[in-house]
Amino acid sequence: MVFDFDDAIWIHAVSEANRRFAFLKNVSKIPRIVGMAHTVIAGNDYLATWARAYSQNVHVIPTCVDTDRFSPPPARPAAGPVTIGWSGSPSTFSHLRPILPALERVKARYQDRVRIRVMGDPAFNHAPLALRGEAWNAEAELALLREMEIGLMPLPDDEWTRGKCGLKGLVSMSMGAATVMSPVGVNTEIVQHEVNGLLARTEDEWVELLSRLIDDAPLRRRIGAAGRQTVVERYSVGRWQDPLADLLLQAAR
Repeated sequence: MVFDFDDAIWIHAVSEANRRFAFLKNVSKIPRIVGMAHTVIAGNDYLATWARAYSQNVHVIPTCVDTDRFSPPPARPAAGPVTIGWSGSPSTFSHLRPILPALERVKARYQDRVRIRVMGDPAFNHAPLALRGEAWNAEAELALLREMEIGLMPLPDDEWTRGKCGLKGLVSMSMGAATVMSPVGVNTEIVQHEVNGLLARTEDEWVELLSRLIDDAPLRRRIGAAGRQTVVERYSVGRWQDPLADLLLQAAR
């Protein structure tokens, strides 16, 4: 048995969207499953450190992006509003809410020069921004990602989110969007601040960094290109498919 995980699943964390299914989540079984597995694959060092208390054969393979599918569009519009985007699920909308005040300040400053889109929960509604969530499907998400010039990955800082593997940010970076992330967990390993992305902790920092990106198109393009290169080199399917295959072959033997 090979066990692969990319969340801090030993913690009994249940989102509001999934609250009625909380009784199905039995975290006490996770250490036993990890201990029974021949090979354990963790999505980051934080998860691997926990798993090594129960297994002597733990390997880190980061969450990866299909960089052929998630690739930059040929060109983004030279004129028109700058699109800021976020795509997730109903269970992760709670991560977006803390930065809504910052987005309100950005929208008030730039008005029609900026457009904000969020995808994943059509029931989401934020009146101060006249912002409504869009229903998710794979092709609609890809269209949104191609339109985005600035991507968002806010996170609270707690034991659960420190186990996250950065997928939202990695997908945005893979598309060549300048990406702003919270400096939580693996995000600080993915992003080199002001080189391949930006890290914002406070509301004022979110406003300042988003404003810089909106005002400076060359900066958006430079950071977006560096982010794309980072994903291709360090977090792509192409980079990790052979190491994963080797682990599976070793387990089979």
